[in-house]
Amino acid sequence: MALSAFFLLLVLASTAPTILPTASAIRCQTQITNVGYPAAVESNQNVEVQTNLMVSCTTSMIDIAGRVDLTDEASNKTLSIQGFHIGYVSEPLKSSNFTVTNAAQAPSGSTLWKLKVVVLVFAGSQLIDTTGRSVEILVGGGTSELLILTLSAALVIVVIILVFVMVRRARAKSRKRR
Repeated sequence: MALSAFFLLLVLASTAPTILPTASAIRCQTQITNVGYPAAVESNQNVEVQTNLMVSCTTSMIDIAGRVDLTDEASNKTLSIQGFHIGYVSEPLKSSNFTVTNAAQAPSGSTLWKLKVVVLVFAGSQLIDTTGRSVEILVGGGTSELLILTLSAALVIVVIILVFVMVRRARAKSRKRR
């Protein structure tokens, strides 16, 4: 009897790694469904970037969590990190929706600020999924400068058309007089 119990323990010990799930066996698929951000901000203004996520994971006995990093693409500097928690997944392919808000301060001056939203999902300490999306924000009065530039270009076009019409009318009148 003691010998059969020993063999049972030996069999259980040798199969335990295949019975217990590992982080590499867990699969998650992360989708960024929307990124909300202002199109234009003033220089040095505080900015919020809101990321809507849908994360679908297989059954897991390992705690699953994630984070959203907001990174400046030009400097590759991480400006903000915000976490979210999925937990243990008891249903196969359970989907969870999250809204994560990152905050950062816009750079000084007038520029097109290029940012990247990066989502990382972990089972325990192991990275199991990642995805990202780029966003662009006009900084520092660029909206009024752009508007002035657009209006100036439109005005130049209108003046050219008026001059063209006036020259044609003058030529037409001079032909009638002959």
